[in-house]
Amino acid sequence: MQELWAKLSSAGPVLLRGLGSLLKAQMAWKHGEFTDAACMYLWIALDAAHSLTLQKLRDSGVNNPTSQDASNHFKTIAGYETPWERFFEDDYENRIRFIHPDHRFGAEVRPQLLADDYL
Repeated sequence: MQELWAKLSSAGPVLLRGLGSLLKAQMAWKHGEFTDAACMYLWIALDAAHSLTLQKLRDSGVNNPTSQDASNHFKTIAGYETPWERFFEDDYENRIRFIHPDHRFGAEVRPQLLADDYL
């Protein structure tokens, strides 16, 4: 725990927010009435991962990196191909449906959420 604490104490705000969001997502998912909140936390964590990846690319000399650059970098470090061209583009529509009450896919009182949307 002390080693983990030492690493986290020097982490930046984006990394800490992303990690905190992952923890909150797990806690919210345990209670069915908060499953939509769990996904919201995951989208915050994904956005933090996106921001951290773009920063890493900038630090390595890539000028004005794109979401496609981030996706390519993710493929490199993960060691497997993904079906999307841009960073986590696969979940874009779900995020829009949940965050915006009136969106291009049509307004919904409670957007449908499936277990695999979280998993």
